[in-house]
Amino acid sequence: MRHFIIFLLITGFLVGIQAQTPDFTGLKVMVNPGHGGHDSDDRGMPNGFWESEGNLTKGLWLRDLLEARGCEVIMSRVLNRTEDDLPLSQIAAMANQNNVDLFTSIHSNAFNQYTNYPLTIFNGKSESPTNPQAKVWAIHLWEQLITNQATHWTNTSPHYIGDLTLNPNWNYGYGVLYPLVVPGIISEGSFHDYQPEMDRLLNLDYRKQEAWNILYAMITYFGLEGTETIGHISGIIRDSLLMKDNYTLPGPDGYHNVNGAKVELLETGEIYQVDTLNTGFYMFDSIAPGNYHLVFSAQNYFNDTVPVEVLAHQFSYVNFWMEADKTMPPNVIRFSPTQDGVTPCFDPVTITFSMNMDSASVAEAFSIDPPMEGVFTWDDKYLNVTFQPIIPYDTATVYTVVLDSTAKHQWDVSMDTVLTFSFTTDNRNRYILESSFPSAGQVEVSPYLQFRLVFDAPVNNTSLINAVSIVAEDGTVLSTKAATIFDEEGKGHYYFSPETDLSYQTTYSLVLSGTIQDHNGIPIVDTLKIGFTTKEDPGEITILNEFDDAGAWSIDMSNSQGLDPASFVYRWRKTKRSGDASMLVRYFFTSEDAFCMIKPDTPINLHESLPDAGMWIWGELSNLEVVLGFNDGSEASLGQLDFAGWNYLVSEIPDGAVSLTHIKFIRAAGGPENGDIYVDALHQPGSTVSVDPGRATQVKIYPNPVSGNTLYIQGLPEEEWHYTISSVAGSVIQEGVLEPDQVSLKLNEDSQKQQLFILYLQSNLNNYSILVTTK
Repeated sequence: MRHFIIFLLITGFLVGIQAQTPDFTGLKVMVNPGHGGHDSDDRGMPNGFWESEGNLTKGLWLRDLLEARGCEVIMSRVLNRTEDDLPLSQIAAMANQNNVDLFTSIHSNAFNQYTNYPLTIFNGKSESPTNPQAKVWAIHLWEQLITNQATHWTNTSPHYIGDLTLNPNWNYGYGVLYPLVVPGIISEGSFHDYQPEMDRLLNLDYRKQEAWNILYAMITYFGLEGTETIGHISGIIRDSLLMKDNYTLPGPDGYHNVNGAKVELLETGEIYQVDTLNTGFYMFDSIAPGNYHLVFSAQNYFNDTVPVEVLAHQFSYVNFWMEADKTMPPNVIRFSPTQDGVTPCFDPVTITFSMNMDSASVAEAFSIDPPMEGVFTWDDKYLNVTFQPIIPYDTATVYTVVLDSTAKHQWDVSMDTVLTFSFTTDNRNRYILESSFPSAGQVEVSPYLQFRLVFDAPVNNTSLINAVSIVAEDGTVLSTKAATIFDEEGKGHYYFSPETDLSYQTTYSLVLSGTIQDHNGIPIVDTLKIGFTTKEDPGEITILNEFDDAGAWSIDMSNSQGLDPASFVYRWRKTKRSGDASMLVRYFFTSEDAFCMIKPDTPINLHESLPDAGMWIWGELSNLEVVLGFNDGSEASLGQLDFAGWNYLVSEIPDGAVSLTHIKFIRAAGGPENGDIYVDALHQPGSTVSVDPGRATQVKIYPNPVSGNTLYIQGLPEEEWHYTISSVAGSVIQEGVLEPDQVSLKLNEDSQKQQLFILYLQSNLNNYSILVTTK
C-alpha cells in the first residue's frame, strides 16, 4: 500500500497554480528517482527516512510540475518496489532511446553526519566534461539548490564536479552517466545523514520545495525566464534560546526547532501547521507576487507578525526565531539521575529548564536528602544546571532531590510546581589504591627507584595531571617523569620515576591528591601520603665488569632449568647506572622451578682484600632471587627483586672463592613466566690500589682511574724498571722498560680497553703490583 500513498500525495498538487506558466511544449525531460525498493543499495536512516522514498516524492512532484507546463516527462520509476530499481545501464539507455533534452538523476547524499551541501555531478573531468551541456546543467541546478535557506548549509562553495575528478582512479564514471549521449547529471540535493537535514526530509513539503528548485533551474537552462508568475514562502521556526544538548551542531541547527507551531498567511487566511518531527519547517505554495504578513504562534511563546514580499519564480525565506512567553512560569524539561537502575556514587544531578533561570533562586530552592555539599554549574544561557557533590554519595543509599516552586526564571516568575525525584546509589564510592612501591613506611629504598601504583579500577589519565608529587623531608617538592599508564585485568597501573634523582638516607613522602579518579569519575577523596626512606650510600666501589659488552656474556642453557631457548642477553644503552650501557637479560620460564644462568666468557677475578660482591639491578617486583656463583662451586644470594627500578644488591663472598663464574636468576613461587632484568656494574664494595699494599704505598700511580692513555708514576727509586700490564685474569697485555727518572708510560689501545688491569713494576731489588681502573 505504501507505494500508492506517495502517488496519492501528489494528486491534486497543482490545484491553484496560475494558468500563465513557462511553455515547455516540445521539450522532453527524463527524471530518474535514484535507488528503489529499500534494497541493499538504498539507505535508511534512524528516524525512518529512506533515500529511495525521498528521491521518488521529489521526482513525482517534478514530473507534475513539468507536465503542467507542457513538457513530456519520462520516469524511470513511479513506485518504490525492488523491481522498479532498474539497472543503471538500462536507465541511461531509456534516456538515449527517447532522445531527451535533459536527464536528471535525483538523490540525497551521506558522508560523516556533520556535512550538508548540494552537489551536482556530470560525466568526465571537471575541466573537460564528456558533454559540455551536462556541465552547464549541473551549474544551473547547483546555483538554484544553494538558494534554499530553509536549511543550514555547512559549505556554500561551488560543488558541481566531474565524476572522474571526484573519483580520479576511475576509467569511465558513474554507471548512469557515462553511457549517456544526452545532457545528464546526478543531483545530490542535500546530505540525509546530517541529523537536522534527516529530520527535515521527513516533511513532504520540504521535499516538494526541492522539486520546485529543480524546475526553476530547468527554466533557466532552457531560457524560459520571466514566464513564471507565482512565488513561495518557506522557512524554519526555531527557539531563540533553547540549544540542543545531544549533539554539537553548527550555527542555527544547534537550536531546538519549535514543534507544533502555527503559521498564518494573514492576507489569504491560509494556515500551515508545523509538524512534530523536529523539522520546524513550513511552506506556503504557489502564492501570487505581492506583500504579505506571516503570524507565528506556538504554546508558551509570544505571537509575532512578520512582513514578507513574494516575488515570482522564487522562494521568499523567513526563518523565524520564537521567543518564549516570559509571563509563563518555567518548567523542568528533564532531569537526572532517575530511579531506573542504580547511579554511580559521583554522578551529578542535572536539571534542564524551559526558560533562562535565576541561578540564586534555583540554589536556594534546591535540596538533597541525605544532605550533600556540592557545587552548582550552569551553561551560558542558564538553561542547564549541574549539582556536583564535593565527595561521592554514600553507597546503596536512596537520595531524594527537591526543587521547590520558589525557583524562578530571569523575568521573576516562579515555577508553579514542585519537582521531586529520587535515585539509588551503587556500592562503590571510593577509588582504592590497592598497592604501591614503595609501600608506606618502607626503608632501605633505592633512590633510583621506579614508583608503581596499582588501583582497583582503570585510571582517568587526566585526573593525574599535577596530582602526584614527591616531597622530601625538608619540604622540597619533586616532580615526576617517564609515566606509564595502562589497564590490566580491570586494574589501573601508574608507573613513573622522579624527575631528579633522590638522595641517600633521606625520608620522602609520595603524595597523591584526593582528586585522582577512576575511569567512571570516582575519586580517591582523601589525600594519600606514602612515606619511605632511602638506603645508605654504597660508598666507593671497585668495578669488576660494566656489562658494556653483552657479547662477553651468554645464557648457559645447559645449566639453566625450565628456560625457553628464546631467552637472551643484549647490550642496552637506554638505561644504565655506570659505564656505556647495561645488559638486558630477557627470560622466558616454562616451569615453576625454573632458573636462568648467565656466564662470562672467562671467570672474573675477585680482589681478596674486598670481602663482598654485588651489582646494580633493575627490578620489576618479580621477586626473582639473584645468586652469584664462584669458581669453587660456592654460591651467594644477593636477595630478591622485590623492588622496581635500579637498586644495588651486595652479598658476602664465600671463603675460598677467587673468581666469579656465573649469575643465576631463580623464579619465585607464583612469579612471572617472563620478564626483563637489567644488570650493570658488577663490583666489590670498597677500593684497592694494590695487590701488595705493603709495598705499593711507596709508589703513587695517577690518575687512577685513568681516563686517557698516559699513566704517571711517582716514588720509584731511580733505576731501570721492567713493567708488565696484565688483565685481572692474568694475560699479558703490554710490557716494556722504564728508564731511570722516567715518570710516565703510554698505554697501548689494548690496555686502554681494560676496565681493570694490574701494573707490575720490577727491578733488581724491588717489585710492585698495582691495580689500575679506567673510566
